[in-house]
Amino acid sequence: MSQDMPRKPFDLADAKLDPTGHFDHPREVLARDDLSLQDRADILSQWEREAYQLQVAAGENMAGGEADMLRDVRLARRELEGGAG
Repeated sequence: MSQDMPRKPFDLADAKLDPTGHFDHPREVLARDDLSLQDRADILSQWEREAYQLQVAAGENMAGGEADMLRDVRLARRELEGGAG
């Protein structure tokens, strides 16, 4: 989510469908102690799907941001699966 866009009021169901509407970076998902391990995993899984789709759609014209975000999401998922939570 862009710095100049207002953040949506937090809604768990919506966050699971639109992670970037609620979080600027995957590490923010990890930092939410009020979310269950499963909720954080669901949000990061959706974010990974979206980041992958953006990377594929961008193809050779990719400027680098899509690959970086996909990497960051995957790193956050690994950290979560490694016992953080």
